[in-house]
Amino acid sequence: MDRLSNFLQKLRWHLRGHVLRWKGTNSPRSRRHEDKEYEERLCKLVLEDIRDLLELKPEDKLIDIGCADGYLTQGLRSSVSSVTGIDRSSSLISLAKERHKIEGLSFRVGDVLSLSFDDATFDKVCCYSMLQYVCKADLSRVLTELTRITKPDGHILLGDIFDKSKEETFADVILSDSQISIPGHLVYWLEWLSLKLLNPVTMYEREDFTSLAKSMGLDVQFHEQRKDFPYSAICYDVVLRKSSITN
Repeated sequence: MDRLSNFLQKLRWHLRGHVLRWKGTNSPRSRRHEDKEYEERLCKLVLEDIRDLLELKPEDKLIDIGCADGYLTQGLRSSVSSVTGIDRSSSLISLAKERHKIEGLSFRVGDVLSLSFDDATFDKVCCYSMLQYVCKADLSRVLTELTRITKPDGHILLGDIFDKSKEETFADVILSDSQISIPGHLVYWLEWLSLKLLNPVTMYEREDFTSLAKSMGLDVQFHEQRKDFPYSAICYDVVLRKSSITN
């Protein structure tokens, strides 16, 4: 059962890359390929939230983990001194490099479980709509890596976290979007079936973050999402703050 669950989770990640390449955008949570105006409005709102939650400053050095084709990454460039986008999909990183050639913006292939950066490299860390692809057993390793590369007094945003307490309504909310594209249907019907049968879609309880943050000496804050976000009923955001005091 665990082997099959892991296989489905890897299949979701593989399909994610193909869907994003087909759509031509990394618009967060939007499956409405035909509705460009909707996607643009949603992206603007998400970017506003990321800027506010991370308290971005012009002098900040930012990393965007799970950047996909760099759609959000390039949108954050104007708010900071530099942005590095990381994704484990080499095809999506190639796409990001092709589409977004801006000074102070770079992309590279990388794994959140083993990041190739020195300690305390970034002022702010953005990890948006990505933890759903990470096995829950690896959450501690992920937070350890994110904390390691963050400077003292830095902030870490874990955005678009699927709420474990809303598990029963997850599939219905995901599929309620009336303009889901065909590839999106394939991905989210897979999610619906796997959620009901094996649950490879990683969902988190707030206590998962509270306990780990405490053990790592991080401050943690939870934020509800905007009501006009399509999945606000089943998602929340987490902000971790790294203390300037080191043990």
